[in-house]
Amino acid sequence: MWNDFRPNTDTIKGFVCEWDTLGFKKSTSNWSTPEIQEAYENDLIPEFLVEEDLKENISRAEFASVSLKLYEALTGETVTSEESLPFNDVDGLENYSDIQKAYKLDIAVGTSPVTFEPYADINREQLVTMLTRTLKKYKYPEWTIETDSEYALLAGSVSKKFDDDEDISDFARDSVYYMSEMGIVTGVDANHFAPKNTTVEQEAEGYAAATREQALALSLRILKKADLL
Repeated sequence: MWNDFRPNTDTIKGFVCEWDTLGFKKSTSNWSTPEIQEAYENDLIPEFLVEEDLKENISRAEFASVSLKLYEALTGETVTSEESLPFNDVDGLENYSDIQKAYKLDIAVGTSPVTFEPYADINREQLVTMLTRTLKKYKYPEWTIETDSEYALLAGSVSKKFDDDEDISDFARDSVYYMSEMGIVTGVDANHFAPKNTTVEQEAEGYAAATREQALALSLRILKKADLL
């Protein structure tokens, strides 16, 4: 018999309980649930995202926190920063401190000298590029956003180009193919990466949108392969 129906005898030694792990099955797609659980166990998920729908698009502010979590997991360090931000649109944000720290690392940058656009969504090529910056900062502590071109990770030609290669922005191409070659990121199908929306129809359907679960899954893959990247 189950021993949890009347816990009032000396024979009770413990209880058997079952539950859905943090409810991630409800907030993630089937493909990502195991990776999201593992990401949580590796402290890669910002606390304010744990109870959110991870299938939703990821914003610039949210990604700043995700990238910071990845950097701290890679380095084993806790980043601190009291440096003021130059942006006039981030005051009062729940994760202001994370943006501060990611900005200090050059992982998060503004959309202009005085704006960050925290609520703007990022697309797939931007996601991969920002995660690559996080990896570069880990591998090369002297790396900065200004010297980024000096730290190309992709050596030689790629094994296969995506059919929508011409849609990949110049700033993102090296990151997209490097992460693809290393097995961190895949296309939306066998032949297309979907770096950004190029038509009104694609924009409407969110064709190239980057989601919270994608960002977290890629972070986990980078963490697990860090010594090989």
